[in-house]
Amino acid sequence: MVYTGTQNNMNSRTVPAISLKESNDMNGQYFMSLNTGKRIHSKHWDQIPIDEFVIDKVRELVTKEEQLTIKINVLFSNGV
Repeated sequence: MVYTGTQNNMNSRTVPAISLKESNDMNGQYFMSLNTGKRIHSKHWDQIPIDEFVIDKVRELVTKEEQLTIKINVLFSNGV
């Protein structure tokens, strides 16, 4: 979940996303939003396990963009 900042309303302040790459030397990171498929940037996030929700959202984005079917191979890391 990526923290997107405050807007002084009742909207969610986090977005489900997948990490893409580091953006700079200041701990920034680029992510792909699972809601829109667009690239977003944040310095604050929580690492959570990939589950069926994430896999289904990626498949949905692929279908929406009319991309070729992809096989998802996931490597898990516990940060050790």
